[in-house]
Amino acid sequence: MLGGPIPASDKPIAVLLSGGLDSSVVLALACKARGPDLVHALSINYGQTHSRELAAAAEVASDFKIREHFIAELYMLKQVLGKSPLTETGSHDRLDLQPTWIPGRNIVQLAILSSWAYSRDIHTLTGGWNVIDYSGYPDCREEFLIPMARALSNGLDHFTSIIAPILMASKADIIKIGQELDVPFEYTWSCYEGLRRACGKCASCKIRLAGFEEAGLVDPVLYEG
Repeated sequence: MLGGPIPASDKPIAVLLSGGLDSSVVLALACKARGPDLVHALSINYGQTHSRELAAAAEVASDFKIREHFIAELYMLKQVLGKSPLTETGSHDRLDLQPTWIPGRNIVQLAILSSWAYSRDIHTLTGGWNVIDYSGYPDCREEFLIPMARALSNGLDHFTSIIAPILMASKADIIKIGQELDVPFEYTWSCYEGLRRACGKCASCKIRLAGFEEAGLVDPVLYEG
């Protein structure tokens, strides 16, 4: 079930919504499967340099008219999370991993999401984890997500499942899904540089541009025509 589609149900679902392209598509998938009134989304301000994505998350959530969107203000987390350019603390020392990986981020975010979901009696969590485009991130794999769901269930004494519907999808496929579900790509934010406009040059922007090109579509954020 981890990497499969979100099943239709009359039960609520909690989405970890960053405001990026992937999590926005997953939000759309959750709305399709459960209906907007059963979708709760959590965004986390952990002090990321690209905090523009939080405004993007609010815009996407508003567009889909979901039940609830909450932004947790935890910006001081960057002082304890591992080194990364995305928290203004420099690159980490693992040369075999992408420099923008933040050690511990998904562990902390899932713990917060599960606690937030618990208070709403929500048993299903989902988000935009993907192993294809972000293969350098060890916390975007089944090897992390499956035991994490088990640990959360045990630690909360509250059965918790994690569904990752785009886990094995390419960026182009994710974009095509988003187009079919009317995801407002113009609201989403992928740039890591923390500028007012997307730079089009960082790793995330390049992956996004390549995905739109492969999908045969024009990126409304990074259109270079």
